[in-house]
Amino acid sequence: MQQAYYSESAVAGGWTLIGYTMTSTTNFKFLENGTVENGVAAASSTALGTASVTWGAQNKAALNDCTIDSKWQLTVAKNSAAGGGARYGAEVTGGPTGKCVILTPSFGKLSPDPVTVAK
Repeated sequence: MQQAYYSESAVAGGWTLIGYTMTSTTNFKFLENGTVENGVAAASSTALGTASVTWGAQNKAALNDCTIDSKWQLTVAKNSAAGGGARYGAEVTGGPTGKCVILTPSFGKLSPDPVTVAK
């Protein structure tokens, strides 16, 4: 949905703009509306330059060795090498020695060319 929105408008759209909704569950809260650092708020859009977080999930409970409040997030940045298209990155943080990654081993495949969020 983000790629289609970006292709039509040349900006990254927040959840509301791209037509995405998600409610929190027993184990996860889904992050939007500025609750993710450098995030794109639900009803706003942002021109791409440096990477911005566009989707995030944070666990409410420990999941085996994956500690509470670990994050799964997707970022989007401008891809100057591909005619100005979007470039995506997937990141999992948390857990001793990266124990959260093992829970979702394919998540990283969402970003064949990782991007880093500016701090």
